[in-house]
Amino acid sequence: HEAPAQLEMLRAISKRAFRIDSAETALAILTEAAATALAAPQGPVSIEIPIDIQAATIARLPEWPELTIADGPVAAPSRIKVLADELKSARRPILLLGGGARGAIKAARRLADAGVAIITSTSGRGIVPEDHPMSLGAFNCTATVQKLYDSCDLLIVVGSRLRGNETWTYDLRLPSRMVQIDIDPAADGRCYPNELFIEADAASLLDAVADLTDGRLSVAPNFADDIALAREAMVAQMREEIGPYAALVDALQARMPQGSAWVRDVTISNSMWGNRYLRIGDERAGIHAVGGGIGQGLPMGIGAALAREAGAVTLSGDGGLSLCLGELATAVDENANLTLILMNDQGYGVIRNIQDAQYGGRQYYSNIQVPDFALVAKSIGMAHRRVTRLDDFPEALDEALALSGPAIVEIDMTQIGGFAKRFAGPPTLDKK
Repeated sequence: HEAPAQLEMLRAISKRAFRIDSAETALAILTEAAATALAAPQGPVSIEIPIDIQAATIARLPEWPELTIADGPVAAPSRIKVLADELKSARRPILLLGGGARGAIKAARRLADAGVAIITSTSGRGIVPEDHPMSLGAFNCTATVQKLYDSCDLLIVVGSRLRGNETWTYDLRLPSRMVQIDIDPAADGRCYPNELFIEADAASLLDAVADLTDGRLSVAPNFADDIALAREAMVAQMREEIGPYAALVDALQARMPQGSAWVRDVTISNSMWGNRYLRIGDERAGIHAVGGGIGQGLPMGIGAALAREAGAVTLSGDGGLSLCLGELATAVDENANLTLILMNDQGYGVIRNIQDAQYGGRQYYSNIQVPDFALVAKSIGMAHRRVTRLDDFPEALDEALALSGPAIVEIDMTQIGGFAKRFAGPPTLDKK
């Protein structure tokens, strides 16, 4: 491919980019690259190997270097005590968990059991079970949660980037009394100011805080009731907004195989309910395109289906699936344990909604040519069932899940109808 400035391009999208300049240094650089990827904060690395180096011979295979992964920073005891004292004095504390807190399951659940409220980013789902009485899950950008933040006297943010599309593009008001914990020092105040930043591994820090505060919290007696009421209100509002598709979500939740991954492409259904409502089984079961790139759902679903014994259930729209249509053949070739829920509204529905809401209904390039997915599936020997009535969805899903290989359950939204509320892009604060 030999793209110009290839190494610089790789540096722009990687934690670090390496080039192997000699055959003799190949193993050492590969080992260093692996250690870099696995060291906190974890991230992808790129390795460029020129073709002449790939074809080079060496006299003998050298010893493989030992893989040493650097430990994450440990917080000073004095800072741990400060945080513990802050938490002990709080009456309405909230713990916001991002993907960087996935290693802190035990401590996060101890704090939830002690009465600390839990809110997660989309990547932090499942760290605390979403049916825990103190959990609000990933319901972050709502007026109900905003009222909770306004009444909160301590917010502890752990391993979250506080992304724009999960904070009303930074219009979400977070409590002024905020502590931020992250293993990456560059996270300090990057999106929101904080009163205290602690650079530390989330698991070790929260374990220590849970030990110091065990039996010593003074959470307000009515706080748990407020959390329960908030959760009920947000779920009720979401179910009203998705209209008839609440029945689909219920049927899917009841049939999700234990241990399966829940993989989502960027599609209206995911934005409205997939990212936050359908409960997942563990902290690594939820997989989605964090960067918002459409068309990644099926490839990620295949990978998850092959990696997990229970396979994967994947949510996609017709527009996103059209971008990676060839990967359906990969799923068949690998006999992936994959059930694809295809929400087909015959085009880029979210783009149509945005054009209606912001551009006076002038629609361009959103009503695309959509394949006949039944014929595509038949041509590659993939099971397919088209649902035109939601009453038929449970049976179709049962059939798909019973198969040992991949299957598509296509929801014909043009026959069933749309959602009760039109989704027109990431949520924003109504400043009227």
